[in-house]
Amino acid sequence: MRVTKKAEFLAVPGLLFFLLTVQASLACEPCDKELSLEETADAADLVIVGQRPDYSPDETDPRMGGPPVVNVRVDSVLKGADPGPTIQAASWFGMCGYGIVIGGGTYLIFLEKNEHQKSAVEYPDYPFIADYLSVNSGCAVKALPVEGDYVNNEGIRVPVAEFARGLGLRGPEASGARGRTGSGMLPANAGALLA
Repeated sequence: MRVTKKAEFLAVPGLLFFLLTVQASLACEPCDKELSLEETADAADLVIVGQRPDYSPDETDPRMGGPPVVNVRVDSVLKGADPGPTIQAASWFGMCGYGIVIGGGTYLIFLEKNEHQKSAVEYPDYPFIADYLSVNSGCAVKALPVEGDYVNNEGIRVPVAEFARGLGLRGPEASGARGRTGSGMLPANAGALLA
């Protein structure tokens, strides 16, 4: 079978179109609008200080992202009902970090309750379902690092209690064995700081 120059000429754009279409369908969806910190705090069902007890620096593949669902130890609750000592939160969807993408360390984390037990993304037969999702499908503030008893918001360190009060959240009161933030216990007067 002989292929003519005309057939080769028509095949190249067709192949190029196919490859670009496949690539676009695999790309992460951009946000139409990303919520501000205040809008995120208002929209969140649950705001916690917590950390990943099973985090491993080897778990993230730059081409494929990380785990689809992560376990988060709840150190304190700043908004919402106490979910218990550990929750599961949606994290990566392939190479797209639509969920809560946190490493080692402690974070202030904003979450939505997964009321309908849907997957983190609208994708047929996606088997990974978590109890909590990122606010606004990840188009919001997801988490801020907590260092000691301070939230680090773009290089500005603010005490967790003051930061919570500024967002209209309750303070990080100790509850049972929890109530820890960062590496130290909250000060005994943490409740008074919120009054």
